[in-house]
Amino acid sequence: MEGSLSNVELKALDETVSPEIQSPGVPLAIDVVEGELPQIPGSLFRIFEDERYFMGFLHEGNGTITLDRKDAYSGNASLRVTGVQRFRSEIPNWKYRIAENPGPGEFRYFRFAWKKKGGENVMLQLTANGQFGPARGLDGPSFRYEVGSGRNALNVKAISLGQELAKDWMVVTRDLFEDFGEFVLTGLSFTAGPGEYAAFDHLYLGRTQADLEASPSPRQTVSE
Repeated sequence: MEGSLSNVELKALDETVSPEIQSPGVPLAIDVVEGELPQIPGSLFRIFEDERYFMGFLHEGNGTITLDRKDAYSGNASLRVTGVQRFRSEIPNWKYRIAENPGPGEFRYFRFAWKKKGGENVMLQLTANGQFGPARGLDGPSFRYEVGSGRNALNVKAISLGQELAKDWMVVTRDLFEDFGEFVLTGLSFTAGPGEYAAFDHLYLGRTQADLEASPSPRQTVSE
């Protein structure tokens, strides 16, 4: 309903104490206007390239995440994660259906770049319908990828992409439908585990592998 709303106040409420504390009201003037329909992502969807705001979504987990402008696979920055992991199981407005024959707003292929300094494992986890995959030894798709000779920090089931740890940028392209079947992607977890840090960059979803070829080319980086 369009129009102006009157007699609106903003108040802060603290229910952690008894009796509860409420601040004085602050009057607000609100005009309700006609909005626009949400944009449906195209055949190539950029999850992260250089966007600082993306880190703000990832406020769960006991690790730390920073924007590293000195080292990137493509663009001008990468995500550097220290500690166990940094994640968000349900990123706002993320309900991307992974399908065999994706239509508008749906995808099948996933591309990302990662590297690791120190430790024996690095892992990237996807959340399906707000849930992580099963623990090691249990049935069901893992919704996880890992690289390294050691077990991941959470000792959970994951698809291994090799034993040699990615010490320099390694690009991964995966068929999500083939790996995990049909699901709704709602979030991501960047799991560094023991070691100095893990870095992640160049995260894209595509309907086809050909769509991913439109993603940016790698820049010349300096390994640490």
